[in-house]
Amino acid sequence: DVVVCNTLITHYSATNQVDKALKIFDQMEQEGVQASRVLYSSLIHLCCKTNKVQAAEKLYSIMERQGIAPSALLVASMLKSMRNISDVPRIHELLDNATKHSLDIPPQTFGALIRFFSKSTRNADDALKVLNVMKKLNITPDPQDMKMLVTSMQDLQNDSFFELMERMKELQMPVEAQLYNNFIYPLYASKNATLGMKALEHMKKLGVEPDIMTYNRLIHLCGSTENVKLVWSLFSELQQRGLTPDQFTISSLLRLPLETTEGSQESETLMLKLCKATDPDIALSLLDELKQKSSITPNIFILNVCLKTLCAKGDPRDAKRFFENFSNFEVAPDVVSYSTMIHGLASKGHVEEALDLYNRMKQDGIQPNTISVSTLLGTLFIKRRNEEMKEVLDDVGKYDIPLEIKPVQGTVNSLCSSGRFNDTLTFFEELKPYGFVPDPMMLSKFGASLFDAGKHELLPNLMSWIVENKIEVDAPFFRSLIIHLCNNGKFDEAIGITEHMKSCNQALDIQAFNVLVQGVCKANKTNLLMQLFSQMKELQVQPDINTFNFLIQFACANKDIAKAEKWLQMLEHSGLSPNVITFNHLIRGHCELKAYDKALAQLKRMKRYNIEVIESTNSTLLSELAKGFKFQEATEIFDTATQGNKPGVSGMA
Repeated sequence: DVVVCNTLITHYSATNQVDKALKIFDQMEQEGVQASRVLYSSLIHLCCKTNKVQAAEKLYSIMERQGIAPSALLVASMLKSMRNISDVPRIHELLDNATKHSLDIPPQTFGALIRFFSKSTRNADDALKVLNVMKKLNITPDPQDMKMLVTSMQDLQNDSFFELMERMKELQMPVEAQLYNNFIYPLYASKNATLGMKALEHMKKLGVEPDIMTYNRLIHLCGSTENVKLVWSLFSELQQRGLTPDQFTISSLLRLPLETTEGSQESETLMLKLCKATDPDIALSLLDELKQKSSITPNIFILNVCLKTLCAKGDPRDAKRFFENFSNFEVAPDVVSYSTMIHGLASKGHVEEALDLYNRMKQDGIQPNTISVSTLLGTLFIKRRNEEMKEVLDDVGKYDIPLEIKPVQGTVNSLCSSGRFNDTLTFFEELKPYGFVPDPMMLSKFGASLFDAGKHELLPNLMSWIVENKIEVDAPFFRSLIIHLCNNGKFDEAIGITEHMKSCNQALDIQAFNVLVQGVCKANKTNLLMQLFSQMKELQVQPDINTFNFLIQFACANKDIAKAEKWLQMLEHSGLSPNVITFNHLIRGHCELKAYDKALAQLKRMKRYNIEVIESTNSTLLSELAKGFKFQEATEIFDTATQGNKPGVSGMA
């Protein structure tokens, strides 16, 4: 009877003997013994716990057919199992069941589902259905789960995001401009300005105040679609809201075309002309006109954009005249203004003017930054102004200013172009106490400059400096040096790089060896090949298919088919399999020797290796056979190559 069965199933459930428990249930069905809700719950929990999902589903279906209502914990257990196997339709069926029976599902079950739809499926509609069920059951989502959900849905670019915002508002959870800003940002890629503007209207509908970032992102988005009228409407609106345009606003406006559109205001055209002006007098005149004819007040951002354009496209000494007129607009220069001027003057070699401005900046209480010091340091070093350079370096230490790669690279380029290679290493030494370490790319460019200038003898100095200073350089750094040396025919020096790699604890990889093999083959330096293979063996570097293909190509180009066949044998002995490129080289080699039968025989070898013939194989054979007046064979190749879904042949062939 049911008591006996319940007792047995409870015992098997406690000891996780799911198969025995299910066997008892099957016997109950055969004997017509009606299982209770408790027994169903016990069995289904056991199946879910032991990942017998199909069995759990079957039991749940039987229970439903018998009209037995599930418990809240049972549905929660089933939801967890469906979540584990990502059965989304079944999850929604179970949620409908929970709503139908008004079950008090634990909040953490819903939290797990929200996190599941946030991380795994990233389907906003599924997540919204969960939230709707929670709403019907009067269960409040956890704020952290909602935050995760909104964050994961921000780049989906559909209306589901707005529904989520409304749901958060209903739950009296904070809905901030930042959430909308994050939603707008991915719209740049699709240039979906319509959805971006819809986001702005939705913010206003929910009473969320747009901030300057909202307008900046929308101006950038609408500008990318060249909707000039809408851009200026947004620019006008942000000012009406009392927001101040910043450098991002201005830089987005700079991307707009200068041509006016219907309804364009004069102020709009004036501002665009101003931000693109390359003459300081014209810029000052436009500023005055803008101030008089519009509500746009020249601020530090607008002035800095003008200053940057003047420095980049004109004479920085003329730009300084514009800089000195900031006070006419009741604006004081900031660190960006000073840095722009110092960088402009120093990069053009006007060291005295740059130093004067640098000292004036400090007197005005503005702390130097990376841009202001990096270029100035380089110019002072080039000009051998050691005393002033020491003062600037003291400021680097005092203000803990990071020295960045890009400005320093400009100095390195100047030193190398004037042949001061040893001075470059000295410059690195000067900057070392202040935390500057050249990256592999900078060192690679420096090494390339040595080769370009024919100063190969200085390479050991660079390598010694790298080792002494324990600078981590990667394999691509050495590979770039090897390529440069091979391209310039310096094969002995290229092979010598391998010794430097050892000193830097950098293993020579197969890619670097392949570069050397290819270079040596192209230059017909066969005497160096065995030296390379000896090194590979010593370093336990195994040749790959590319290595052998280079060697086979080299042998075929030299009409040494016997050597090519030996390389093919070595390839096979190395545990590798030839590919279509291997046989293309062999086919071309045999054709060069007019050995057309042997060339055609390669097709059978390819078949033996299960290598598919490609267009270049057919084209090579067809061309060579036609040149050798082997028209019957050429016709056969042509017919085979152009049947059905075959790869075909090139038009030239």
